[in-house]
Amino acid sequence: MGPAIGRVAQQHPLATFFVLAYGLTWLAAVPYAVGAFPVPLLPCGPLLAALAVTPLVGGWPATAALLRRMGRWRVGLRWYALALLLPFGVTAGAAAAAVALGAPAPAGDALLGRLPGLVPIFVFNLLFPLSGALGEEPGWRGFALPRLLAGRSPLAATLILGALVAGWHAPLFLTGQYGQVPLRVLFIVTTTVLYTLLANGSGGSVLLAMLFHAAWNAAAEFALPAFAGPDLDLFFALYLLGGSAVAVLAGLLAGAGFVRTPAPRGVPAFSPGAA
Repeated sequence: MGPAIGRVAQQHPLATFFVLAYGLTWLAAVPYAVGAFPVPLLPCGPLLAALAVTPLVGGWPATAALLRRMGRWRVGLRWYALALLLPFGVTAGAAAAAVALGAPAPAGDALLGRLPGLVPIFVFNLLFPLSGALGEEPGWRGFALPRLLAGRSPLAATLILGALVAGWHAPLFLTGQYGQVPLRVLFIVTTTVLYTLLANGSGGSVLLAMLFHAAWNAAAEFALPAFAGPDLDLFFALYLLGGSAVAVLAGLLAGAGFVRTPAPRGVPAFSPGAA
């Protein structure tokens, strides 16, 4: 069984990864349906799938390359600014727009009082294995994206990955854990453009992708308690639409190279032969 799995992984690394990422994540769906598990999915499926398939595909050199990219911090400051500031800027803009459309303005003192809690929220989202940053990004941007880029334009690779990441969230959509499903799907697919731009600009740093993911989650978690009822729904819709709009604009500004220029076929991006 072991050698057979290894051969399948070597012949079809992406398919093997996505089957495992979906399967390992959705293991919680059945016990959740019968009330034996608190959440409908295990968010660390992509991380586990990447760590399982990478050694089968490229042995220790490939695994070491993935781990190095998870710690690759020497990148331009503009990429840190994008990863850390953009999510908070979109969130602040969504909050301001919600207030302009009639939502009560959050109390300034209350927000300032909660501000010190933003750091632990961010760190938790970054480092907890069951959070999106660590549980997902080594798989999506560490394993899958470099291989999807091989022989495809960044836009084509982005749309494929965005659709697959959105589909991976299906248990959360079907069980009602996530509302505003069409907007969430739009957000997931479009913001994949930003992740691809970050990856291309940082030499495939998975750390930057993790920081970006954690910033989106932390910004939303910090802002959500400021609204309630219909105002909360309004704010979150504006947050999703704002992130999508920024991502589409970034893709347009990236130019024709993002849309049409494919990477060399058969060579994973960022870490050739060992991404």
